[in-house]
Amino acid sequence: MFKKYVKQKSSIEKLSSKRKLKQFLIGFIVVFFLGAMYPSQSRAETLMTDEQSAIIDNIKDIVKQKKISHEEVAKLESELSKLGIDSATYFTPENPSELKQARGYSQTHDLGQGWKARVDKPTAGAKQQKPHVHVYKGKVEGVENVDGTKSHGQTLKEAGVPKSIQKKAKALKDYKKAQEDLKEMEKAKDKIEAKKLNLKKTADIIIAIGIFVAVVGLVIFATSSIAAWGAFLLLI
Repeated sequence: MFKKYVKQKSSIEKLSSKRKLKQFLIGFIVVFFLGAMYPSQSRAETLMTDEQSAIIDNIKDIVKQKKISHEEVAKLESELSKLGIDSATYFTPENPSELKQARGYSQTHDLGQGWKARVDKPTAGAKQQKPHVHVYKGKVEGVENVDGTKSHGQTLKEAGVPKSIQKKAKALKDYKKAQEDLKEMEKAKDKIEAKKLNLKKTADIIIAIGIFVAVVGLVIFATSSIAAWGAFLLLI
């Protein structure tokens, strides 16, 4: 009787071990495929091709010149069109070989207590020339530039967003990244103004786009959208 019991117990333990192994393998496969389908931020970062890096170097070489000829403007426009960086990506001027996801822009974050937040890139519409944050809950929505100035004609405080929620929104990594982008935009603005460009002329807009991309590393519009860039650059 005892031997029979031991044999049955041994069979049950083997079956349990097989089930655990099966569950582990299934879990591993699921995690592996989810990781492949939805890569983390660090895995989503990719290196630029040698061609893209060379293009950025060419853009920097052109825009740093005191005087830019018509031929060089045409070359700059060609280089920008070949760059292949869209509004979903950016590179840091200090390390242009690394192409990253444009972290945070237009992504929704849960702040708790029903409040949500979203950091948006600048746009040419409604004079939104700075990165800004939307904080909302139900019918209440506050908008504010990441430097604390009004956006859409208001601040978060004026919209009735609680201080504790404002603090959470401003602690977001995306918010801090947008503040860094704004500082770089100010540098680009200074360089554009130093060249005394007429941002109503196509050739000068192309030069200004080249300066903005070289300094900020962020593409707001497609590089071929000259009119949209012109409207935006006039505002910054």
